Amino acid sequence: MRPTRFAVAVLSSLLGVACAHSAYGPSSDQRLEDSTTAKRSTEGADVASVKCTDLVPRLREAKSEEKPEGERLSVLIELFNSAKDRHTKLDEAVSRNPDLIYLAGGENTKANRDECRVFFADVRSDLDRFVREISDMPVIQEVQGNRTVGVARLDYALVRTALEALAPDDKDVLTARIDSAEKRVGSARPAKDPKPAKKGK
Repeated sequence: MRPTRFAVAVLSSLLGVACAHSAYGPSSDQRLEDSTTAKRSTEGADVASVKCTDLVPRLREAKSEEKPEGERLSVLIELFNSAKDRHTKLDEAVSRNPDLIYLAGGENTKANRDECRVFFADVRSDLDRFVREISDMPVIQEVQGNRTVGVARLDYALVRTALEALAPDDKDVLTARIDSAEKRVGSARPAKDPKPAKKGK
């Protein structure tokens, strides 16, 4: 009888441990899975509202030749940085968690990512083209009183900011043109005319 009682005691002890263990909560694997699921859910919520639709009207405004060039360049730089941040956030989120575009509501995340990707490419192209146009003609002729003088087409610091943001392969070449122009015109104020007619000498 003693072995039987001993066996029962051991069995009871094991059952007690098992019950006590389950009372502590889910296993480490379950906790890890729950944590991962919660993290993915939070990440999905974070990127769900990221889109570039609201930036489109401002890009149209920045292309308007009726606005001063300095204002247009400022807006293009702002749009470039904003589109880049949103595009990067969406791309990195989907790379870490591909389920974001395959689960419920994923079609919206995919559409937003594609939209931001296209918009960012458009803004980059517009900004690059504008900066090159300015770099090719950084000084214009302006009538001041009875004489015509060479003046900065716009604020050169703004052009340098655009070049820093774009970081094109020939950034040094374009920057050198701006530096050279600045040496020529000295502290001459930027011209107000958004459409210069003559290239400075």
